Amino acid sequence: MGERKTEYFSQCYLNLIECYIDLMVLSFEKDKFYDLSEIELSMMPSLPLQQDTLVTFQKRVKQKMLLALQEKKSLTRLQAESSVWQELEEELLHLTLDENRS
Repeated sequence: MGERKTEYFSQCYLNLIECYIDLMVLSFEKDKFYDLSEIELSMMPSLPLQQDTLVTFQKRVKQKMLLALQEKKSLTRLQAESSVWQELEEELLHLTLDENRS
């Protein structure tokens, strides 16, 4: 498991992040935000592992849509993308665990 680094960001960066958050709050309707209890942050694997995984996104979406078509199931592109994002999230979490064990 990753360790927390205290004072990782300078005060200048923290102020910038706070301003960015304020702008985001103004940009979206209140019902468009996730409840904090629904958010689980985790460490990400190294950049090369992320890139190797994420580069497969479009191919996976196409495969998922073709499979649905062959099985005569209704599947929109948005549904296929959402499903693939969930799969990729799980894979990235497992890659992180594997990487941390090494």
